[in-house]
Amino acid sequence: MICRQTVNILARNTFNNHHYSLSNGKEQKPFDLLYGINPVQAALHASKRQIVSLMVSDSEHIELSGRLAKLIHLVRSKNLPILFSPKEKMSRIVDHQPHQNVILKCTPLSLVNWDHSQTLPSGISVFCDKITDPQNFGAVLRSSLFFGASAVFTGKKHHCPLNTTVSKTSSGAMELMQIYGVGNSIDFV
Repeated sequence: MICRQTVNILARNTFNNHHYSLSNGKEQKPFDLLYGINPVQAALHASKRQIVSLMVSDSEHIELSGRLAKLIHLVRSKNLPILFSPKEKMSRIVDHQPHQNVILKCTPLSLVNWDHSQTLPSGISVFCDKITDPQNFGAVLRSSLFFGASAVFTGKKHHCPLNTTVSKTSSGAMELMQIYGVGNSIDFV
């Protein structure tokens, strides 16, 4: 059991910094807000992202035990800031998605470039062509990880971005797998 008073709380709420950069005419966040215990835990263990802070619900109805306490201990061991916030505010931050009382502010992931001269990773590889729906892509990643795939490949054109919805739907599998982007799907296959 962990007490809220034992956690170092950052005085400045870094989740309120809504800075956007324009890229290719579209608004793009310079950070992702991952939500849900599994995606957040996977992102912390995978260390593929730069972590800014963890937000946890300050509701007195939330017990800081079990998986949530382990998350807090992991974040503290990495000397990262932990913020407590009202559950209603957290829900607004992630557009009322099921956040399970945790939100991780971190850098976004992108596809790893695949060079055709490279050899395929050992083990099972999965190729996804033109999957643009984040929930479908997340389900494919979750199933791929479950069945032991070591890598997932997708075309650089007409693919689903590696966003927070994909991470949540994949139950964190997106954080744990290498996801490659190939320039020409036909040449790859």
